[in-house]
Amino acid sequence: MAVKASGRFVPPSAFAAGTGKAFTGAYAWNAPREAVGRERPLTRDEMRQVQGVLSTINRLPYFLRSLFTSRYDYIRRNKSPVHGFYFLTSTFQRRLWPRIERVNQRHEMNTDASLLFLAERDQYARLPGMNDKELKKFAGPYLIAAFHDV
Repeated sequence: MAVKASGRFVPPSAFAAGTGKAFTGAYAWNAPREAVGRERPLTRDEMRQVQGVLSTINRLPYFLRSLFTSRYDYIRRNKSPVHGFYFLTSTFQRRLWPRIERVNQRHEMNTDASLLFLAERDQYARLPGMNDKELKKFAGPYLIAAFHDV
């Protein structure tokens, strides 16, 4: 109740401090709340599919592997494991992986040209992910051979 002082009413004291979050809705009972139910976990078959796609991703060069695994981890953390599963199966496996395979087939090493290429097949597969030092080390013998042939 307001106290009368010098002919004026003093306003009541302020309300107790709340949570600090200002509700912007019309009524307090319409405030957004956490979901009551838990999200469904992945089934065994879905988990196997996730592991299969992740093993496929792990065979890619580092710059591609880090891109896809970080995107999968972000979706899994912020949405749910089920959304991560959908990303891997629908986006990566159906759309991106066929493109990557086509690029790999197009730029595949021609082993019919020389049998010496068979020894370097693993190194050639790592070529997109090599840094400058590894690339110079890999190209060194070929540059020397090309220089002597000229």
